[in-house]
Amino acid sequence: MKHIIITILCLGFSSRIFAQEGKVWSLKDCMNYAIENNIQIKQQVLSLEDAALNRKDAFGNLLPNLTANVSNDWNRGFSQGANGVFGERNTRQSSYSVRSGIPIFNGFRSYKTYQRTKLQEVVATYGLESLKDDIRLNIANSYVQVLLNKENVKVLEAQNTLTQQQLEQTASFIEAGTLPQGDILEIKSQNAQEIQQVIDAKNTLQLSKLSLKQLLNLNSSDEMNVIDVNDVIFDESYLNLPVKKILEQVLTTRNEVIRGEKNVEIQEENIDIAKARFYPNVTGDVSYGTSEIAVEQDGMDLDVP
Repeated sequence: MKHIIITILCLGFSSRIFAQEGKVWSLKDCMNYAIENNIQIKQQVLSLEDAALNRKDAFGNLLPNLTANVSNDWNRGFSQGANGVFGERNTRQSSYSVRSGIPIFNGFRSYKTYQRTKLQEVVATYGLESLKDDIRLNIANSYVQVLLNKENVKVLEAQNTLTQQQLEQTASFIEAGTLPQGDILEIKSQNAQEIQQVIDAKNTLQLSKLSLKQLLNLNSSDEMNVIDVNDVIFDESYLNLPVKKILEQVLTTRNEVIRGEKNVEIQEENIDIAKARFYPNVTGDVSYGTSEIAVEQDGMDLDVP
């Protein structure tokens, strides 16, 4: 039974490896995979959740607090009664209290602190989106570099194929006696140089793939295939837009620009919070409490509120 389980696990692991190696990665696949598995993004998500908790905590400081206390004590023993006879005496003492406090005025410090936490949550949100944009940009640059290197290998191999055909043709002409022996030496030298260029281009392609794997946090030993450059659809509509319109769109939609503006607002809130410390603090406090005592001795009960 153990052998069967181990075999099934190995087959499942092998199938995952085969599926990973046989997959052809598109640019969208790479971006989606990076967004889902990038460690920095996961850390930024935690920062966003922390900012949301800070906002809720700051909002709670604007509300009145309420505390309640209940206590109950029991005592049992022997004591001397009014008739001078010792007897069993049971005593129960209970107390109840409720207290509520609310900040009436503190220079609007609590309100400004709440506004600051809201802005910090917004900054964390745009920070997450800005990080995603940076990762997408790095993925796109690395992916395009892989495509260029892949096409460069194809071009060099095609050129070398023509050179080898020319070499074979020249060799046949020399064998037929129509060309001198020296004509083939230059072609052989060119063929050797092109073979070296193909090898260098393949090494450059593998290095660019390795760089892309590192961005995706993939195993460097896994095989990675990308689509052909002819299958890539480029959106060239932005190339026809005026530069002024592109700049306006960037300044109003780029996450890092909006995040910078929100950071300025946070600093303004910090100034207001610091100024609020010069104002007096006024708080309201309401409390209510009561207690009771119950005494039982020699069959007699006595309640004292």
